[in-house]
Amino acid sequence: MVRLFFASFTNARARELLARKTRWLKQQLPGGIKWVDPDNFHITLKFLGEVGEDEASELREKIEKEELDLEDFSYKYQGLETFPHVNNPRVIVTPVELGGEKIKEVHNFIENICTDMGFEAETRSFKPHLTLGRVKDDDLKDEVSSFFSELEDPYVVNVLDHMEKFSLMESNLTPDGPEYMEVFSKKLQ
Repeated sequence: MVRLFFASFTNARARELLARKTRWLKQQLPGGIKWVDPDNFHITLKFLGEVGEDEASELREKIEKEELDLEDFSYKYQGLETFPHVNNPRVIVTPVELGGEKIKEVHNFIENICTDMGFEAETRSFKPHLTLGRVKDDDLKDEVSSFFSELEDPYVVNVLDHMEKFSLMESNLTPDGPEYMEVFSKKLQ
């Protein structure tokens, strides 16, 4: 069994700009937040969880064989939010504003193939975003919530990125954080 998910990783320039914004956030927010390593910045397109080797191979074949009529495209991360809500900040994200509809097309392509194969369909609506950090300590919630409630600049993050491919990734959880390994990728046209 392997732990798998589909993702699109940031390009080098976007990664650098988002890393700068994360450093700024670290100065503004209390310690104890688990920040994502910039090398791991990505948009999760579909999380699969534990998958058997045979099923993973079949999934790869189906994704490679199906045509996705979509050219590579640009999109923009804009602003900062918390999930699930500003009053219950568990995850700090930057949402995708411009270009989000095309990311949803890629998500739907993957989702349809996965559900046809018997993977569980996503119950929540897909909202393209990039996770910057996770609030693990409940004692920090009020301070984090206050910061985000008072944050008024909608352009505090305003970073352009580009999707040329998406990847099926294997995730190995370690005490130092997740380690990702690309299983395969599919280029957009």
